[in-house]
Amino acid sequence: MRMRSREMRETMKMKRWTKGMLCLALCFALVISGTGCGKKTGSQDSEAAKQHVFRETVLELDLPLQDINSMFQAGGRIFVYGYVYPNSGGGIMPRAVYDLGAASGDIAVPETAAPDTDEGSSGETTETTESAGEESSAANETAAGEESPAADETAAGDEASQADTDVPADAPADTTMPALPGGDDSYQVEFVMCSFKPDGSDIKSFSFNMDGSSSFYNLTGDSEGNVYGVLSRYIEDNSDPENIEYKNELMLKQWDMDGNEGWSKDLAEEGMEYVGGMFCDSQNRLLITADQKILVYNTDGTPNTSVDLGEGKYINQIFTKQDGTILVSGWGESQFIQKLDLNTKSLTDSYTLPGSSFNYNISPGYGYDVFLRDSQAVYGYNFGEENINEIFNYVDSDLTGDNLNNLIGISETEMIGTRYDEESMKTVLVKYTKVDPSEIKDKTIITLGCTYVDYNVKRRIVSFNKASDLYRVRLTDYSSYNTEEDWQAGVNKLNTDIVSGNVPDILVLNSQLPVNSYVAKGLFEDLYPFIDKDPDLERADYLPNILEAFSVDGKLYQLVPSFGIQTAVAKTSDVGPEPGWTLQDLKALMATKPEGTEAFPSTLRETILYYAVGMAGDQFIDWSTGKCTFNSDSFKQLLEFANEFPKEYTEDMYGDDYWQGYDTMFRDGRAVAQITGLYDFNTYNSLKKATFGEDITLIGFPSDNKQGSAISADLSFAISSKSKNKDGAWEFLRYYLTDEYQDSISYNWPISLKRLEAMGEEAMQKPYYEDENGNKIEYDNTAYINGVEIIIDPMTREEVDVVINFIKSLDQVMNYDQQLLNIINEESAAYFEGQKSVNEVADIIQSRVQIYINENR
Repeated sequence: MRMRSREMRETMKMKRWTKGMLCLALCFALVISGTGCGKKTGSQDSEAAKQHVFRETVLELDLPLQDINSMFQAGGRIFVYGYVYPNSGGGIMPRAVYDLGAASGDIAVPETAAPDTDEGSSGETTETTESAGEESSAANETAAGEESPAADETAAGDEASQADTDVPADAPADTTMPALPGGDDSYQVEFVMCSFKPDGSDIKSFSFNMDGSSSFYNLTGDSEGNVYGVLSRYIEDNSDPENIEYKNELMLKQWDMDGNEGWSKDLAEEGMEYVGGMFCDSQNRLLITADQKILVYNTDGTPNTSVDLGEGKYINQIFTKQDGTILVSGWGESQFIQKLDLNTKSLTDSYTLPGSSFNYNISPGYGYDVFLRDSQAVYGYNFGEENINEIFNYVDSDLTGDNLNNLIGISETEMIGTRYDEESMKTVLVKYTKVDPSEIKDKTIITLGCTYVDYNVKRRIVSFNKASDLYRVRLTDYSSYNTEEDWQAGVNKLNTDIVSGNVPDILVLNSQLPVNSYVAKGLFEDLYPFIDKDPDLERADYLPNILEAFSVDGKLYQLVPSFGIQTAVAKTSDVGPEPGWTLQDLKALMATKPEGTEAFPSTLRETILYYAVGMAGDQFIDWSTGKCTFNSDSFKQLLEFANEFPKEYTEDMYGDDYWQGYDTMFRDGRAVAQITGLYDFNTYNSLKKATFGEDITLIGFPSDNKQGSAISADLSFAISSKSKNKDGAWEFLRYYLTDEYQDSISYNWPISLKRLEAMGEEAMQKPYYEDENGNKIEYDNTAYINGVEIIIDPMTREEVDVVINFIKSLDQVMNYDQQLLNIINEESAAYFEGQKSVNEVADIIQSRVQIYINENR
């Protein structure tokens, strides 16, 4: 285990903390609810993949900032707000390289070539290792799906070599930022406002001088280029030492674009304790919000009017339509978007977004009332219209879009935004330019459907699309069809597409999908033939029991490259060394324990049923034959056992003494077993040496077949049996079985035997980091039990073998079938409430579940 030096880690921790606090204080909330409508799904042709492609370039302007916090547009200028660490030793954003021969004055910037154009063939892109949810530690290594050009890439044009001398006269010179008042300045920053014209020219900047107890947030501007912000400062009044008072000073301030301070207003005198948002409309009226109240000021600082929405309505955001109509979004009994009439001081006409109302970010539009952004694309929308209009598709543009923050349209084909760059760990300015479809090469389209966009899958799609000369993967996220009333709408839409034959080539599977039903209906392709004919892959290199667990009748229908384990853990001295026990075994053990001992502490009745079905459900259902036995004695005993647990938590159930001794309840024997997820060797090591303090057994949930531990897929893929591009689909999926991917897994278990053994070897070593001189410094893993530090020694070979042998013994898949659980919970309630006998309830559950299984086979 390698780590940065302590000094570096502490520095980065402080920077991230400072940035996080600034984001909380300064970011204007842009999230309102909405769901996509009018999006294409199913098979997509090559032309459709070209229509919404934008090229990203990183704007390297000479801004006196180390990082960017936020951005807005006002008075025909782009305003960027950020900060500088005075004692960080430099790191000011690089000086711009301008194309001095261009009459337009446009910025010459390094470009990321558009997907599959002649300017940057995707076949030339180097595909690098994607970590399983972790960032690469190599500073000069481009992560898969990286959205920024290489750090050492220079701007286009012959002027690149003159960057240090030939710069526009109005570009600000590098300066050393002064320390802030208030003592030690090592963790203080200076806030800086910069502005420039959309073409990057006429850069201006000024700084905000504040003491350590102050912060600025909710920045906006008017059409004249004036800037407005709220200064929050905590003031201590210690004139009476025995009665020290604190108050929050809340000042609304104005500056012109040169940094000359104008007027100030004390918002506390207006009854405001905080400001939720601030917006300047087309008539240069400044609207300030907090909960139900809106204060309106003129640009000279004089009050204009105020609006009180009354109890029950809370303001989220204010924005305008193209015609200047002011709209307010918020929530009360439900979410709303309504017109704000300043003359009548009330909300009038209501507006809605197509579809439902969640998951959209909203920002000023260009050519539309607003831009809407979700995890897939940027859309233009005019209020009152039926559909949204897709403008910019991230994946089609070889971008993930996940780190995109602010976005401003500057023309019909150009946008400027900010996004977080993972390599530099800074927010950068970016420009997006629409690519003519005729410039994009034709490729065979592979469709990938999911009900949730996994970030790493999206990164993999982008990386694959850049590298492949033959194929392009297009993403359809069916969760965009979910509504607040129906969170299953996306799943239902996917099922409808499948029934109608509009099946994606690749499906990303999860617990929301009726996977067993899909398999039974022959909707998935057997993946074993693809593995067997792949010259670089061998079945023998992977855990055979995991492959078998996701196979049916010798055919592999799901590719699961990594997985977790759900199990229950108990002391070996209580349950013996072998995994597996029955409900009778547990009851016999509990009979030997003192009164008050808990079997599974802090667990509710419904949770017991969830784990029983999820971790040991195979004892009641044979999915291969479609038969179930929920009227068996075993299930009736399970219902009786679940009835011993509380229906819900109450205030008097667990007092202070309980929680004060919670850390030691397993060590002290006040609790017998812990239901837990096992995701790596460290989890096992901590459970044994910290939580329980002695040898443990991965015993599992009680079941008649003593198989109460289950495999939980981290990622799961399938190829449609109706796909016309199966070879292309496999070309995408095979990566997950390669050493490149398997060796990147550090959390969750890999399917690769070689990687599993390597993780075991790592678990037998002490963790370490390298200091500034490259020396290896070992340290101890520790845990705290009731405030006492426990050193967790590295695992022994014997302990590693126990875990590996346990993993190799598993053959049951965690069952998350929500409809099945709904049936059990609905019907068992009558037994728990004493309305029906356990026999009656078991018979009803048996009947309903059997019908459900039959309908889905």
